[in-house]
This record gives sequence, C-alpha cells and structure tokens, in this order.
Amino acid sequence: REMRFKDQQLHASNLVKGKGLKELSDLKEKNPTDETVLSTMYLSYRGLGKLRESTECYQEAYKKFPGRPDLAESLFFSFVREMRFKDQQLHASNLVKGKGLKELSDLK
Repeated sequence: REMRFKDQQLHASNLVKGKGLKELSDLKEKNPTDETVLSTMYLSYRGLGKLRESTECYQEAYKKFPGRPDLAESLFFSFVREMRFKDQQLHASNLVKGKGLKELSDLK
C-alpha cells in the first residue's frame, strides 16, 4: 500500500531527526569547545526539543575553559532557556565571586 504524502513527509522527517540525533550524539562525545560549533549544536538540539543536551555540551566546554567569557555567558543562557533557576543563580554567583571569570571581579 502506498503511503500518503503527509505520511511520507512525517517518515522523512523522522529519518532526518534520527540521523541528526546520531550525528549530534557523535559530536557531543568529542566535547567541542568552539563557540560556533556549540551554537550550531544548540540550534539543532532546540529544533529537536532537546535543550538539556545543549546545556550539557556548554557545561563540558565551560569545565575545560572556565576563563572564557563566551562559554560562561552561553552556559548561563542555557540555564535560562531551560528555566533552571537554581543553576542560573549558582552560576552567576560563582562568576561574581571570581570562580570563573576574572573580568567580572571588577564589578564588585
């Protein structure tokens, strides 16, 4: 029996999502730290409804390079997108206390 056009679109979409998830998972295992790569991964995960995965990528990158303001900011906004209020507060507090960025210590 031949599939209807809508069913074909849905099937194709699911195949692309499945392949995309596999490729994202493979890339995530490499723990990228480049902001452009992380941003692209965020957009992909957002489209798939998996923001938590994107936040985990930013967390790993920030652990490797806690002095990078771009990663600190992106991680904070990842917490915002997920509405993880305690993590937002803790991350911001650590940054202001100097446990991440030296640049923010000037704000005290």
